[in-house]
Amino acid sequence: MSLASTYLLRARPLPFAVALLLVGCGDDLVTSASDSATDGSSTGDTSTTTTGASASASASATATDTASGGESDSATTSTSTSSTSESTGVSSTTGDTDTSTSGDTDTSTSGDTSTSTTGDTSTSTTGDPLTCVDAGLPYAGALCGDAEAPCEVVVDEAVEADHHFRNEAPAVAFDNDCAPQVLYSIAEGGYHGYFAVREGVDQWAVEKTPFPIARVGLDYDHAADETLALTYDGAFGTSLWAKGAGPWAEIEAPAGKQIASAHGFARDPASGAAHAAVVTDGYAARHAIYDGGWTTDDLGTQASTSATLALDGDGGAHLAFWSSVELTWKLYYANPPEPAEEILALGSNVLNIQRHGVAAFPGDNDPLAVGAAAIAATQQPGGLHDLVLAQRIAPGKWTTEVIVSEDDQDAKLCAQPPAKTGDLCDYDYIRYIPLGIVASDGGDVRFFFRQTHYVGSLIGECVMMPFPICTWHPNTNDNAAELRIGWPTEQGPEWATVTDEAFITDMSARIDAEGRIHVAAYDTENGDNFSVRYLRIE
Repeated sequence: MSLASTYLLRARPLPFAVALLLVGCGDDLVTSASDSATDGSSTGDTSTTTTGASASASASATATDTASGGESDSATTSTSTSSTSESTGVSSTTGDTDTSTSGDTDTSTSGDTSTSTTGDTSTSTTGDPLTCVDAGLPYAGALCGDAEAPCEVVVDEAVEADHHFRNEAPAVAFDNDCAPQVLYSIAEGGYHGYFAVREGVDQWAVEKTPFPIARVGLDYDHAADETLALTYDGAFGTSLWAKGAGPWAEIEAPAGKQIASAHGFARDPASGAAHAAVVTDGYAARHAIYDGGWTTDDLGTQASTSATLALDGDGGAHLAFWSSVELTWKLYYANPPEPAEEILALGSNVLNIQRHGVAAFPGDNDPLAVGAAAIAATQQPGGLHDLVLAQRIAPGKWTTEVIVSEDDQDAKLCAQPPAKTGDLCDYDYIRYIPLGIVASDGGDVRFFFRQTHYVGSLIGECVMMPFPICTWHPNTNDNAAELRIGWPTEQGPEWATVTDEAFITDMSARIDAEGRIHVAAYDTENGDNFSVRYLRIE
């Protein structure tokens, strides 16, 4: 199966973002809720703007997938009569986001992820060679994270150090020897896919794929000893591919048109069936299963352009997705064939941070046989965000707890436009984005998020149009970013920083048969566009 994103060519944008009320396929700029059965979401990087309740149907032909992660990585804000973007440091004039060849608005570079932090190991804790086969999956032991077993980044390497514009997240899997594999994209001059296999410390064998990748899901068929890829061509075309010892071979494309995701594809090690959370070209959430042939089940709920999926130890599918109803955004959960149920309400009709995740784990049968948890961002009055952990406690009932909140009480924000060319403004504020959530079959839940401390200065530039229009532009940049891993406790969510050099915009994660967490991420490294980074956390 493949993801249905859209064709994206980006040219370097102006140093301010503009929130547009667009309808279509894309998950990175602001999306605005509509009181209809269609998705009033933002395509992000298309020059075509449509509004109104019926716009999604016309947008399907030109839908455009956008940069990874769904969140702005800049020290600027967008202003519009109807919506604002995630960063709130700078006000700017409105404009148009055009298709282009490069993306991110951060400037300067720092850091390098091309080295392994503490080397690598090829044997398990007992000294035996590592094996990741169906009999040992899903992993049912404890995960690192809490004070008794803190997480460490054991491997930190650049799969591709060059920075390019890319879409959504890279996908990660591991083979029968627990060796990681990564599929990733370059979205410049078309959609291009690359498949990387780790062969040793800082050694990645990379080959171009025979299929384009706008987004892609990845897992491993341990019984057949071959890689599975759910490819998405950028125009609602999806297909399932496999690669063993030979070249890639197409298995089958599901009927219809849909958008898939690196966050919405997994193989059940017990049955061998591959599951996907997809969104149709009509913006309906759908559960698709390949088990010798495709079957699909529409979840009966309108959705944004990205749905996430996790499998429990019995092969049950658990999906989450944002839906725009009643002039607001709500996060929904589905465990087919049961109907979808509401997890939480965003608190706004503008979806600035679409990124979310879902995990499943054994329940205690009082009342749930299988538990579920989700991470997402909700919006405070005024536009700041809370990261929240939601947990299902009964059918149709969820509790939410705040992980961390944005607070601008002591922030320095460039809230007013410059008066003239050469004006300077210092900024200093903190933002958060959710990055994902995983769980072991033993019941351990771990969630990921990024803290970015934006510190620097902006300089004013004015142009005559025919009257003076003044905007802020980057001047200095001392931003810092952390990757944090957290877990639920009876006292509320707790977390710890695993690396303080992580400008990660989006990532995917999988737990192998040894309980190690494999992460593939797009990272701006506080610069332009995205490198491809691999982390192993234990």
